[in-house]
Amino acid sequence: MRISHGMSGSFCIPEKQSTEQDSFSCMQGIDEYAIDPGVVFDSHSHREVEILTYIVDGILEYRDEAGRRRLLLGGEVQLVGAGSGITHSESNASHSESLHVVQAWFRPDHSKKADRSYQQRYFPDDGKRDKLCLIASGDARDASLSLSQDVDVYAGTLHRAEPVVHQRKTGRRVWVQIARGALSINDVALGPGDAAAISGDEDKGLRLQAQGEAEFLLIDLP
Repeated sequence: MRISHGMSGSFCIPEKQSTEQDSFSCMQGIDEYAIDPGVVFDSHSHREVEILTYIVDGILEYRDEAGRRRLLLGGEVQLVGAGSGITHSESNASHSESLHVVQAWFRPDHSKKADRSYQQRYFPDDGKRDKLCLIASGDARDASLSLSQDVDVYAGTLHRAEPVVHQRKTGRRVWVQIARGALSINDVALGPGDAAAISGDEDKGLRLQAQGEAEFLLIDLP
């Protein structure tokens, strides 16, 4: 198990430089942002990538070249398929409250046609409380958002002492990103902004246990 401490431990590889060797499976990057009130990220472009945005707290405003304008609040998840190219901008829609988001980038399955796409869904707190809630997957099961890759993305908010267990199949890799609070994975402690990368034949049964309260994403990859 490899541990990265703090938000700076996340990684993002530019799309033009991303390869299977320098990413974590098909995850090209993941980052966590704390964005001050009113901050705007100017229009920028992406291609051949699927971008998953998880709102921890605050309100994000999204605009793209297709004229789409959306507001995303805490508990909402957005999945944008860039296809051959998309230009968009993002901002903290509040002028008084900070915005806290986790964003992950996935290389699409090139055996499938990579059209531009937009998905957005709210996942209530009750569905994530002391359990793993599937928010995105390769087969869109259980009302999750649809990825082109064989990837399962879970969100969880843990409040009780009993651990939640994720059973990792042989050959699969797992990335855990701590968005809030602290938890341990198989007795290895992680704090806010920390991440754990799990691969290899050991640690197939992952026991996630909150130290108080914790909110996190668990990403199961090929």
